Amino acid sequence: MDTTDLTIFRHVYDSGSLTAAAAECFMSAQGVSRVIKKLETELNDELFIRSSSGMIPTKRATDLYRKSLKIMELLSADTHSPSTFTIVFAIGVKVLCLLLG
Repeated sequence: MDTTDLTIFRHVYDSGSLTAAAAECFMSAQGVSRVIKKLETELNDELFIRSSSGMIPTKRATDLYRKSLKIMELLSADTHSPSTFTIVFAIGVKVLCLLLG
């Protein structure tokens, strides 16, 4: 799982649609679907219930969404100085492991 996967996941969560998320990410719907399947495999849990009305997030998806917001916020913090970047990166990796664990 990386930040690209989390970004794609968040687009699916926000839109409730593989097609809409694909358009926002400049990908095919099949590519977005593969990312979601990959995340579900890595987490060993279902993230969305696929229905004719769209992608319905599970509780696990809602938890991951909240955590992904925190992760992205940490990673987008002011990282202009080299020392700040190193600290933010180290914390971001540890937080990612802790939050998703």
